[in-house]
Amino acid sequence: MNKTVLIVVSGLIVILVAYVLMSGEDEMQQANTQETSVQNSVQNKEPKGSMGESEENVINMLAGNIFFDVSTINAKVGEKVVLDIRSEGQHTFTIDELGVNEFLPNGKTTRVEFTPTESGTYRYYCAIPGHAEAGQVGTLIVQ
Repeated sequence: MNKTVLIVVSGLIVILVAYVLMSGEDEMQQANTQETSVQNSVQNKEPKGSMGESEENVINMLAGNIFFDVSTINAKVGEKVVLDIRSEGQHTFTIDELGVNEFLPNGKTTRVEFTPTESGTYRYYCAIPGHAEAGQVGTLIVQ
């Protein structure tokens, strides 16, 4: 009797985990099919003030159920990258090589700012265990 209950409960847990992963996979596939590339360049911005300051170029992102809705960010060396990331669930925005690691609380929008100093291709990801492995990653291209 105890073995039967244990087997049934284990089976239900496996089904539940598979359902959660599959629903996140659908959203991730949908986000990936909409290949979103965002240019982080202020060269075409209108002057903000009399001293020639440019308006801030803010990239709006969503961190959802195992995905970022922006899969590629293009930036320039020495120019500040400004992201407003709305989070559905608990996530992080992490770029190891640039020392970026921001916690993104559920239901909040968090501003993330950094300035890349070297050109290259960098991986950004969610550092919550299992999220990056399930596909919550993106690419920062710095030229």
